[in-house]
Amino acid sequence: MGESRVALGEYREGIVGLLETASGERERAVDSLDRFDRLVDSIGDGDIVVGWYGSGLESAFSNDTQPLPGGLGPDENVITAARFVPGGNEITVELTVQDDSLSPDRHETLKRAFGGGETSASLEDGRFSANKTYDEIPFEPTGTDPTDDLPSGDDLPTKISEAVPDGSIEINSTSEDSRYWVEVRESVQVDELTVRAIEADRQFTVFGPDIAGRYRAFVDRDGDEIRVVATVDDVSGIVATKSVP
Repeated sequence: MGESRVALGEYREGIVGLLETASGERERAVDSLDRFDRLVDSIGDGDIVVGWYGSGLESAFSNDTQPLPGGLGPDENVITAARFVPGGNEITVELTVQDDSLSPDRHETLKRAFGGGETSASLEDGRFSANKTYDEIPFEPTGTDPTDDLPSGDDLPTKISEAVPDGSIEINSTSEDSRYWVEVRESVQVDELTVRAIEADRQFTVFGPDIAGRYRAFVDRDGDEIRVVATVDDVSGIVATKSVP
């Protein structure tokens, strides 16, 4: 698209749609979706800006319970921006969520998931905002993973093994090489459950305390390892793993 812009996508159709929008052949989301322009304006410019309009995600939720970050669902409109400091080790992240049914409980859930910095909410307008600056950004050496040192199997802490019974989580293949099902067959009482694909470097987190359902994991087709990490009271352990294919 030029020396300063790169288009990325998992599928060709997505790239084509982006290019056609950039060239004016398709209508932009801010022009066609009610109130999405205000959501974009609320976040301003960023080095990376990502957003979606809730109703466009309904198809992704029709057959499974695949979560979005922070437990966001298809009834919420979201925009987020990341800004980098040139030559510095600092990133500022801003997030705005628009949900007409935003309740005090939902506000607390979002604050817990995206907090740690400044947060604000307008329940009357159904809007939640958060921003945080990260000035200590850890870097992992090549060939290592943040979960490598976590306990598993017989070494699991008691609070993890008690919260996640044996056999309650299964990892199964799907008809697509790059996707696997992580099935929580029995409800587990944990604060967080993170599903991570090591080689693909992709993960998502489901927030508790009561977690059950079926979730999709996207892996590297050339070979990968899926790890499921449970966290209780800031203590974490690997409760399920599978090498694929």
